[in-house]
Amino acid sequence: MIFRKKKETDVYKSVNLSLAAAVPNFPKDNPTFNFNIGKNGEFCKGAITFLKGKLYLLEEGEKTPAIYELSQIEKVFVREYYASNAVEATIDGHETELFRLGLSLTEDLKRLTDIFADEGISVEGLFSKSAGEKPKDAELQERKGPPHGGHHGPPPHIAGKGPHATNGKCQKCGRRLPPRGGVCPHCSEKKPLLTWLWTFVTPHKLKLSGAVLLFFAVSILQLVAPQINQIMIDDYLKADGASEGSYLVFVAVMALTAFTIVIVQIFRSILMTRIGQKISVSMKNAIFQKIQKLSMANINNRMAGEYISRLSNDTNVVKQCILDIVPQILQQGLVFITIIPVLFIINPLMALLILIPVPLIVMGFYFIRSYIRRIYHRQWQASTESSNVLHDIFQGIRIVKAFGMEKAEEKRYCDASAKQARIEEQNEKMWNLLFPVINFFMASGEYVVLIFVGYKVLSGDMTIGQISKLSAYVSLVYGPLRWMAMVPRQLSRALTSAFKLYEIIEEKPAVEETGMNVEKPIKGDITFENVHFGYDEYKPVLKGANLTVKAGEMVGLVGRSGVGKSTAINLLMRLYDVTNGEILIDGVNIKDYSQSYLRSRIGVVLQETYLFKGTIESNIKYAKPDATFEEIIAAAKAARAHEFIMKLPDGYNTYISEKGMSLSGGERQRIAIARAVLRDPDILILDEATAALDIETEKLIQEALARITKGKTTVAIAHRLSTLRNANKIVVFDEGKVEEEGTHKELLQKKGRYYKLVSAQRQMAES
Repeated sequence: MIFRKKKETDVYKSVNLSLAAAVPNFPKDNPTFNFNIGKNGEFCKGAITFLKGKLYLLEEGEKTPAIYELSQIEKVFVREYYASNAVEATIDGHETELFRLGLSLTEDLKRLTDIFADEGISVEGLFSKSAGEKPKDAELQERKGPPHGGHHGPPPHIAGKGPHATNGKCQKCGRRLPPRGGVCPHCSEKKPLLTWLWTFVTPHKLKLSGAVLLFFAVSILQLVAPQINQIMIDDYLKADGASEGSYLVFVAVMALTAFTIVIVQIFRSILMTRIGQKISVSMKNAIFQKIQKLSMANINNRMAGEYISRLSNDTNVVKQCILDIVPQILQQGLVFITIIPVLFIINPLMALLILIPVPLIVMGFYFIRSYIRRIYHRQWQASTESSNVLHDIFQGIRIVKAFGMEKAEEKRYCDASAKQARIEEQNEKMWNLLFPVINFFMASGEYVVLIFVGYKVLSGDMTIGQISKLSAYVSLVYGPLRWMAMVPRQLSRALTSAFKLYEIIEEKPAVEETGMNVEKPIKGDITFENVHFGYDEYKPVLKGANLTVKAGEMVGLVGRSGVGKSTAINLLMRLYDVTNGEILIDGVNIKDYSQSYLRSRIGVVLQETYLFKGTIESNIKYAKPDATFEEIIAAAKAARAHEFIMKLPDGYNTYISEKGMSLSGGERQRIAIARAVLRDPDILILDEATAALDIETEKLIQEALARITKGKTTVAIAHRLSTLRNANKIVVFDEGKVEEEGTHKELLQKKGRYYKLVSAQRQMAES
């Protein structure tokens, strides 16, 4: 831990020393803080300090710090972005961004707001404080912490979540936490995980109780069999005058006991299999439902192959644990627990000799438990990486073929598979070295028992029947011990998979319901008010966008690539939440609408058309599962898709391949438009809806869209500006803001950004 802290502090050490050297008469004990996002929005290393009524800021690479008189700062506003926070100051009536910090420096930001408040400057927004407001005693003490470090010790625990930190790193081990999960896979307590797993078991408590009784029955029968064996040997084989009939009766009893054990085990196995399968299905459904509830920001943090791996591989590993490992633990544990008292009753000294190796084995596994967990976590990561590579290759197989990259992709997958194989081989080597040592310790206990029993036989204190019974009991002790020596290996793998599933369950969606769940009829008035948003903390896409769309209007969004057009419609559909500002529909913040209801009233044709594997009818019907066939045909006709569909061999029943690759780009786009039309939405979103169409088909689609969008609020994105000529309003985006808006004619007369875009397209068309 000391090494990790030092390494973390050294990141900003050079810039802190540079600031100290640049500030005249800088005291050695003056606190220094840090920021990590520069003026251009890129990652950097920066230092902050306060001295004699002035604020000093220095970015790495600069020689002279920026200096602000605190007396001239009227107020400070801390603005939240997607994954960073900006500190803005009002100086002489003008707002100026002083610096920006990523979430990893949230603790520094808290202390900085305290200092501003101490200096009589009010802080608004995040961590708001009145001028002169003092921090809590604990925070005040923290501010007197180490100079020049930028880091002032780890943040407090999050209640109920184990050893976590608020800065995205685990407080205990320093590793980065999973995205939005807040649970460290290396240090978290197992109780919440086991509690979650128990929720899948509780519906089957009655059946499980029956299974436990069957386990107990097997244990009792296994204890009875050696006793019968002793009676048969001592009273019939060794005794004078024993009858043949009585001997056969005892043989029959032994056979019946063995047969009963087999029957009980069969019933127990069938019962556990049924329970295990139901638990597996419930677990898969729970994970899939949670993934469905996650927002796009969450889902984009992992590859699709990882989700597939968790849903299929990890749930199967946990299921096998429930079906195989847990029942065996019950059985072997019951046998072990019941046999030990019997051995102590028979001969306490011998029982102690048998148990000699047990403490050594338990202590050994106790000391290597963390190592076992780590190696199986590495194995899981390698397996998931291999699955991700394979999924990535299959997803882009057309590109692979088009560029002739088969050999390169083959090498990429082989490398990932080889890495997985190496890790698995290392893990197997470890067990192949460890298990013989465990067996040796167990064998040593058996040798001690053999010496003890041999001495008793030679001295005449023990009969042959008693030896037979004790041998059977000893095997019943060491059998479970040998099996349980393998449990840490199997249990570690199962717990690793279970934790990966639990990580998804614990992940907090970036887009959540507010609890208002508004579901009133939507007219279609849309308002963007000072909307800020960025997909990552260093690159905001929208920077204070303002936009108004009246109900029934068709509004076109235009601008260069990357200025925020598609981001705006993603926010309108609430696939992401704004960082700052708000989006209103009919005067209601979209966060107050039920997510399912909001999206049910929006029809969308995205730039990337996706069709599911199935029939054309099922793909169009996807937007409205209860639609009649007549409604499907009407939607297809409106999208100018009916004609080409009827030319196909099976018409609407034509089966299309994954992503609709058996159709042309224009055909796929028309089916997507039909799908949006079928929903009969209040708001229609068209993201390059005619981009994949030829000029003739585009004209037909435009005529169809003119009829479809009549009376509906429509937001259309198009790079081909001629398609927006008839829009009620065209909005031009640039640098994350609305630069200009108006009709096609009005914008041409302004000769601004839109005029330049139209002129450039005309020149390209003429050339």
